[in-house]
Amino acid sequence: MPPFNSDNINNILRFFSVKPGSTAARVMLFNLLRCERNNPINGNWQYCATSLDQLVSYLTSTLGSSDDLKAMILPPSAFKQDRLMAYKVVEINAMATEKYMVACHRAGFPYAVFKCHQPKATTAYQITLAGVHDGAIVKAYGVCHSDTSGWNPKFIGLKTLGVKPGTPICHFLQFHDVIWYRPSQAFV
Repeated sequence: MPPFNSDNINNILRFFSVKPGSTAARVMLFNLLRCERNNPINGNWQYCATSLDQLVSYLTSTLGSSDDLKAMILPPSAFKQDRLMAYKVVEINAMATEKYMVACHRAGFPYAVFKCHQPKATTAYQITLAGVHDGAIVKAYGVCHSDTSGWNPKFIGLKTLGVKPGTPICHFLQFHDVIWYRPSQAFV
């Protein structure tokens, strides 16, 4: 397999039989370039893991031993897929703070690639929701970024919300996001 970098895009496209110029090719190049750039949120370098070994290595170098690491991930089956449903918040529990957590986001590529970083001034939460109409209980996960003052004003998250750097932002995790954390030290 060709090395995972943008200099090898033509070899990568050939290897995966992806037509140059296609939507899939553009998504692949976008993610290769994104993995080679600084994080647009806080200017820190992120790490793109292209294998389970690389992911474990990054996590242990950032958070220490893997012995008691936990993961927050929302399975696709968590919410009803057949229709949109209104939920109410039943309970919120803080799970980890920036020093003891790493966020990993799935990057569009023909195999699993996770872009991981340790967000600053961030707390991760487990949120219990109840369906307004049927009472169905769902466990969801979210994060709150309390200091966005160093974020790039062009970051899509700020633009989507119509806010400027410095505004606290909270959001739910998507199905393909994973928060790795060390619970024993999360709130020491």
